[in-house]
Amino acid sequence: DWYSRELAIRLPDFTRVDKFWERGETPHLDHLEEAGFHAMPFYDMKPGDGILFRVLSKTVNHCGVYVGGGNVLHHIPGRLSRVDQLDGQWLERIDRIVRYIK
Repeated sequence: DWYSRELAIRLPDFTRVDKFWERGETPHLDHLEEAGFHAMPFYDMKPGDGILFRVLSKTVNHCGVYVGGGNVLHHIPGRLSRVDQLDGQWLERIDRIVRYIK
């Protein structure tokens, strides 16, 4: 929703099953370039970049949008979307930073 609202970019909604990471599936990574995203260095993170996380998993299973000021907008299932500070455990869970370039 953030990309649509803030940048007028409509991202594809790829099919995925619940707990895909437990099956070793990686839909976030499998469709990155198809959706227009490319990996970026962490030190170059800018507002609007995507952040891919590994939350209690060996594979990427969560994502958010960097909104600046050291904050990430994300949605945890069963909760409302929220902005969290990228520190402590969130920093440790980052797998990669991606930027929309299409």
